[in-house]
Amino acid sequence: MGLATHPSGVVVTNTPNGRDSAMWKRYRGGTASRLWLRPSEGEGWRRLLPEVAAGCYAPSFFGDRLIFSSDLGGDLPQLEQAQLWSLDLNGDDLRQHTNHDVDAGYVRDPATDGSTIVYHARGRLYSMAGLDAKPQPIEIDLAVQRRSRPAELSRRSVRCSPTGVPTARPSNGGALPTT
Repeated sequence: MGLATHPSGVVVTNTPNGRDSAMWKRYRGGTASRLWLRPSEGEGWRRLLPEVAAGCYAPSFFGDRLIFSSDLGGDLPQLEQAQLWSLDLNGDDLRQHTNHDVDAGYVRDPATDGSTIVYHARGRLYSMAGLDAKPQPIEIDLAVQRRSRPAELSRRSVRCSPTGVPTARPSNGGALPTT
């Protein structure tokens, strides 16, 4: 469940669901996450995009636009991907800001500090300097080199426990349980 507050007093939330949005790809059923807007304190809530059956996730404000991710681009299309979308403060003027294909993957968890939008898709991080900016991959150097060594499987490296008690043998710098 997400919550977005605007300095003007507008509040937007999405209905909760029991799983991450990754589990709801292309879902169009009754428990899809919906966006709800409260224009100001003391006013009632109203559903945004009532005609949209797709789930809407991670609401946040970028300036005077509400941003969120959704795969609302079509009615059960075969390969529709979640994109970054936005609405104005009244919940109108729907705009699409990304155009990920299947290879780029679903736009997930968009967030903003007010000047940059970041999200991830297929294990890559992206940033956008504004809603009209092209998403730029964020390159990250983890500074850790993974060493890959084949495990030695020979009669000398594998020993079975005569008592059936689980044991461990060294493998690639760790322990491999055996029985």
